[in-house]
Parts: sequence; structure tokens; C-alpha cells
Amino acid sequence: MNGSTFAIVVTYHPRQDVLGRLVSSLNAGECRVIVIDNTPGPLQFDLPGACTVARLGDNFGIARAQNVGIGMARDAGALALLFFDQDSTVQPGLVEQLVSRLDVHKPQVVGAVYFDDREGFECPAYKLNQIGYPNKISTGTNTAPFPVDVRISSGSAITAVTFDVAGLMDEGLFLDYVDIEWCLRARARGVPILVDPASSMRHAIGDKTVEVGSLRVFVDSPVRTYYRMRNALLLLRKKDVPVIFAAKEITSELVHHFLQVLLVADRMQRLNAYVLGMWHGLRGVSGRKP
Repeated sequence: MNGSTFAIVVTYHPRQDVLGRLVSSLNAGECRVIVIDNTPGPLQFDLPGACTVARLGDNFGIARAQNVGIGMARDAGALALLFFDQDSTVQPGLVEQLVSRLDVHKPQVVGAVYFDDREGFECPAYKLNQIGYPNKISTGTNTAPFPVDVRISSGSAITAVTFDVAGLMDEGLFLDYVDIEWCLRARARGVPILVDPASSMRHAIGDKTVEVGSLRVFVDSPVRTYYRMRNALLLLRKKDVPVIFAAKEITSELVHHFLQVLLVADRMQRLNAYVLGMWHGLRGVSGRKP
């Protein structure tokens, strides 16, 4: 599919060397790269020349940026679209392997197995049971692509026609839960989502981790506390998200971010973000944090 495979990379204050390596790796896979830059203000870094760049001039959120990239790629004749974060590490052959699993004439998602970039453990995808509760699913002994219901967008290859069925990313969510809500919307419309054990990549989960006994707490910024708490509650308003799934995510976020308030610096800032996220989630506030 030379010329019809596109990678969309969303950036926000990226490290120039890391972004350059990612673009070079994607170009080596005969993939045309579109960088959508959400960095506010004047450009402070040089973007790689071997890609198409759209600077939005402000932070409009990952969903808006991905939607801009999808539109640009489809206008240029894309049949397959791959999504990556600015700090994703792409191994040689990943693009070709993922695209080889796609039938570009059908709605379909195929994603790589991904590993935490700091500690090396496999990050699971999720399969929902009959009542909508998400169970972790890892590669195990699987050697062929296996079905899941929820996975992150980074390292996913999606046929262009899938967006005609599932729609675009929900810009009201702005940042967190964008990929999860989209996966559940695609699932509700019968789009198969697969994980390919033959494809793997590394991805940074959170800014750092804090160990509490056997519990690993992923630590993000207070801004992420706001979006994760708010958007977990907003899932209750999404018709394609099972209530049990939303309830599980709300419970997890309540516990996870309360632990962050207790264990991490900037406690008052985190507590304010935690409470404001709950309040806005209950009220149905969406979009960029006011």
C-alpha cells in the first residue's frame, strides 16, 4: 500500500531528538507521516522535514488533533492510518507488520502489544464480559492476532473506512479516555479490534510510578488528574459505554487520584484538580479545562 499508509503523530512540547527518531522510523516503514502540533505559541523547535506538519497554534486536545490528522490523511488518499504518541518507540518492521494484518476494504483495528518504557512490563488491553466489566487481557501464549474491546490509540493501525462506521474522536473529552470511548463506540458498531502478538512497541505510562506495597501508582500531572476524573464521569453519558464499565473506571480514578493526593507533592493543587474534575464530570462539563 505504498503511498496510502499514513501515520498521525500528535505533539505537545515534544523533545526534538525523540520526535526526529520516531519520524525517521516511520518513514523507514514506507509510511507518510503527519505531525499535528498542539504546542501553544511560537514554534520553539525544528520539526523533522520528512513529514507534513499542521501547527494548531494552541492546545486543542488530542481528539481535535487526531481528527485534523485523519482528515488530512483521508484527503491525501489514505487507506490505512496509524497513530503514535510523540514519545513512542517504533521497532523496525512494525508499520509493515501491522498494515499486513489489515483488509483495507473493511472496518478494522489492529494494534501492537505495548510495554512500559520505564519498567518493561506488558500493558494489557481489555475485553468486556457480558455485563460490560473490563478484564485485562495480555498476550500469554497467543501467536495470532486476538480480539479485544479496548486498547490505547498509540500503536494502532486503523482502516480509513472504519471512521465512516465508528465516527471521529470525541473532542469534548479533550485528552483522557478519548481512545477508550472511541474503541467502545467502534465495538458497539461491530468493528473488530485485534492485538497482534507479532508487533510490539514501547510507550511511557504516566510521568513516574510510586510503589505502595504491591500496588503500583502511576503519577501524572494535576491537569491529568482533572481530565481523568472528569472524563471517567462523562463516560456515564456516552450511550455506547456500558454502565458497569463506566462505574469501574470512576471507582478506579477515585482511588488512584486520591492516592496521588496523599503520596505526591503539590497536594493542594492535585486535590483541587480532583474535586473540580468530579464536580465538572457530574455537571457534564466537557472540552478544555476552564
